[in-house]
Amino acid sequence: LTEAIALFCLMMAFLILFAF
Repeated sequence: LTEAIALFCLMMAFLILFAF
C-alpha cells in the first residue's frame, strides 16, 4: 500500500512538473 502511494505521488509530481 505504501509503495503504491509513493508511486502515485511520484507520478503526480511528474505531471505537475511537466505541466509547468
